[in-house]
Amino acid sequence: MDTQRPLLQTKDRAGKLNELMTMREPLYRAAPDLIIETAGKSPKVVVDLIRQHLD
Repeated sequence: MDTQRPLLQTKDRAGKLNELMTMREPLYRAAPDLIIETAGKSPKVVVDLIRQHLD
């Protein structure tokens, strides 16, 4: 019950977070020059992917 996060002052926090992510994800994906999917990847693999895009 963090009072600094008023959007999460609800009984269904997971539902609210899903709703927010649905609305915000298009904005998050449009902003960066590069998106690296990191799920299931080790830190070394992620670093290697980033390095490949910087070269």
